[in-house]
Amino acid sequence: MLIDKQATFTQIQALTKAFAGQYSYYKTPAYSEAQLRIDFLNPLLKAFGWDVDNIDGKSAYLRDVIQEEAITVEEDDADGSSTLTKKNPDYTLRVGGERKLFVEAKKVSVDVEGNPKPAFQTRRYGWNAGLMVSILTNFDKIILYDCRIKPAANDPASTARLAVFTFNDLVEKFDELYELLSFESIASGNLEQKYGTVPRQAQPFDAYFLQQIEHWRTLLATDIMAKQDLDEVTINFLVQRLLNRIVFLRICEDRAIEQYATLQQVTDYSQLKALFLRADKRYNAGLFDFIEDELSLQSTVDTGTLVSIFNELYYPQSPYDFSVVDPAILSQIYEHYLGSRIAIVGRGPSGRGLVSIVAEAEIAASDGVVSTPKAVVEKIVKETLHPLLHGCTVAEVLQLRVADICCG
Repeated sequence: MLIDKQATFTQIQALTKAFAGQYSYYKTPAYSEAQLRIDFLNPLLKAFGWDVDNIDGKSAYLRDVIQEEAITVEEDDADGSSTLTKKNPDYTLRVGGERKLFVEAKKVSVDVEGNPKPAFQTRRYGWNAGLMVSILTNFDKIILYDCRIKPAANDPASTARLAVFTFNDLVEKFDELYELLSFESIASGNLEQKYGTVPRQAQPFDAYFLQQIEHWRTLLATDIMAKQDLDEVTINFLVQRLLNRIVFLRICEDRAIEQYATLQQVTDYSQLKALFLRADKRYNAGLFDFIEDELSLQSTVDTGTLVSIFNELYYPQSPYDFSVVDPAILSQIYEHYLGSRIAIVGRGPSGRGLVSIVAEAEIAASDGVVSTPKAVVEKIVKETLHPLLHGCTVAEVLQLRVADICCG
């Protein structure tokens, strides 16, 4: 949605004047976040060229702005109390269907500059989505965060903060904010140019999650092997199935397919197996099929091991929000996961196998897994499937069979 820069400035002037005119009222708790979005944030984004209402009629995959519906769940605070606060980002700003940044909105009465919770929430969304930066705002303040630094619940609000602007800066520092917020600027690649240098303390979601999965893999393998004498093929199969099922259900929770914190309420392995059996009936997919996986039903895992893993998947120990994680990132993590295996490296005093994680021979020889870049994948799919699908009816499309012959 193209808009003249001078016209943007004129609209911004009008917005800031209107906000200043009733500032004392807007600062009261009575003025809701929903009303703020209607009165000021939607017009602000429109002024900067974002097609908030999809006037251009773009498809769901290409529209500029996604406004997420809130998904309210119960989360534990550090003091032991519970708060119903979790939700999806208020605005996702995209160019050509690709996420560029999140904008998280709060009521004007919320101290977004000093309160660490809104800052953590904003950074958590951006970090999980693999974004460079995201914005927290109540219109009174516009705060820019670097989302490449792993968030922690006890971080002060200033952690990873790149800039703070007041609503008056929308006029006084208009050129700077135009470069930061306008569709024209972001579509031209200014974000990548300005924030292309990765901060020294950055820890991307994919690297951190893979590190945790490898840790859980070792925990489970060690626990199971202490009770059963299994060969390498069997222990690898058993642990991989367990992790696949756990991660799948945890992702479903954050995407409101499963009840939030279902896994966290599991206290022993028998309850976990019962949960898997219910999931098998619900999803009717091979992931939870026990017909060829009787070993999972016969095995056991200590409660302490399960609780340790589950706690690391939930707030406040966990920075994860799987509702915003790109499936492509998860697939890349899985590829790297498959690049190593559990190896039996000796025998303990009990005679049971001792385990370690080692790289697969072909991966070690090639110096690691190399994923196909997303842009290349999209180009292959487009050039292969678009000609086949052009002019096809739904019935004809359903007759197609597609094989990825390069899949390892």
